Order: sequence, then C-alpha cells, then structure tokens
Amino acid sequence: MITIIKRRFANHGFFLFIPIMIVFFIFNILPLVISLALSFFKWSGGKDFEFLGFENYIFLLTEDTYFVKAANASLMIFLFGVLPQHLIAIPLALVLNGNIKGQKIFRMVFFMPYVMSAITAALIFSEMFAYQSGAINYLLSLFNLPIIPKFTQYPAPFLLTMSLTIIWRNVGWNLLLYLAALSSIPLDLYEAADLDGASTFFKHFYITLPYMLPAIFFTVTLSIVSGMQIFDEPYILSGGIMLSIQGGPDWLGRPLTAYIIWLMQKLRRFDRGCAVALVLFFIMLIFTAINRKLSNYIGKK
Repeated sequence: MITIIKRRFANHGFFLFIPIMIVFFIFNILPLVISLALSFFKWSGGKDFEFLGFENYIFLLTEDTYFVKAANASLMIFLFGVLPQHLIAIPLALVLNGNIKGQKIFRMVFFMPYVMSAITAALIFSEMFAYQSGAINYLLSLFNLPIIPKFTQYPAPFLLTMSLTIIWRNVGWNLLLYLAALSSIPLDLYEAADLDGASTFFKHFYITLPYMLPAIFFTVTLSIVSGMQIFDEPYILSGGIMLSIQGGPDWLGRPLTAYIIWLMQKLRRFDRGCAVALVLFFIMLIFTAINRKLSNYIGKK
C-alpha cells in the first residue's frame, strides 16, 4: 500500500504546486502586469482611460521634482539605515559564533526588536529623541553636552533618528542569517589554519569571508528589497500626516513608497503611482545587479 502511494505521489507530485503557483500569479505576477499596463494610460480611478505612452515616465524623470526628492529620501534611508545593518551584523555574528558566556541570551536580545512592529519601534525612538522630554537629550544634558534639536525640523537629527530606528529593529534578523551561514562552515578548515599558525584575520579573510559570500549576497538582497520599500518608520517619525506632500525635513519622511500612496490617494493619479512603483522595481533590480557584481568580484579575489 505504501509503495502504491509513493508511486502516485511521484507521478502526480507536480499538482501539489498548482495552488502555490496560482497564489503567486494572482498576488505577484498579475498586479505587476496590471501596474505596467496602467502606467501607459492616464487613469484617475473611473471608466475613462487615455493612452499616454511613455509620458508618465518622461514626466517623472525630467519634470517631477517631487519624484527626485522622494528618490533621494529612499536613497538616504538605504545608505544610512539599511547598509549599516550588515556592517554591524557581520562582526557581531563572528563574536556570537564563538564560545562566549550567555551566547543564547545575547542572540535572543538582538533578535527581539525584529519581532516588534515597525510602528512600535518608531514610536519608541520618537519618544527617546524628543526635544524636551526625550531620554537621549536628558543624558546629554547630564554630561553638559549639546542636546539634539527637534529632529522633525532638521535633516541630520531626523535622518539619525530614522536610521537608528531601522538599524535597531532589523540588525537582529541579519545577525540570525549570518549565524546560520557561519554554522555551515567546516571546522576542519579552521583547525588546519591553526596548525599552520594562521592569524585570526587570515582565517576570517580566507576562510570565513569566501564561505559567507552567498549568505551576504542573499541577506543584502533581502535588505535592498525591504529597505527600498520602507514606509512605516519615516511615516511615524515625520508625524504620520499624509495630506501634505512634504514629510519631515528635506523630504526625508517621504520616500518613494509614501510618494506612491500620495499620488494615488491625494491626487488620484493611479497611472503615475504605477509608474513610480515600476521605477522603484527597476531601481531594486539595479541595486541587486550591483550586489551580484560585487559578490562575484570579491569571490574571485
């Protein structure tokens, strides 16, 4: 009986993937195709469609100053809030992968913020960096250091607060992935390097780094996708107001994701919103390709 069931499963196992393929098509492929089609028309949500061709894309890239500011905000968030996560998570993973006391406790402590919602994390840091009642300014005043001005009015404090919020919440997730990659490295390589008298730097540069490159590429790619779609943190820290196009100083609270929502909800320009979404998609593809090139280049060294 068991043999018959195994044979039937082997012959018809492909049908088990059909529900997953249907869900993937409905919620991933179909919206992408519809967004691409709508970006070539003028559509405000009614029954009237006007074919525009590439006019929406030309307008975004040549005349729309709001789009440039939103793209700059997304880039600043990516550079200062997303990429530093890996500069922290990789050394931290190397430390926590060793034989230290309380190893499991430290791993749990660093991972716990990731379980927290982005809105909660943003509210916590908003209160911590508050101008008059925040804990950070209170500690600075105890040491007679200059306090941080109201972060919602100045670019540098706002970008610092937003970046720390994103890093604090997400570094634990990257740490978990890097720890999993480190656990897959054969210990025999380190033992052989110890017998040859290799230094710690030599072992990490010639053993750890090459074996972790696939994990680094995968983790950075995930950060590119999630980082370029960040919305909650800048939205909450800038006051949570979407009626105004500007959020936070120098538009830092209105990345491309917020600009898409503003175009669709406030201006009812669903076509331009779809065009911005497609441009954002291609930006993520470009960053992923750069990440692949860098991984291949480092791997050949």
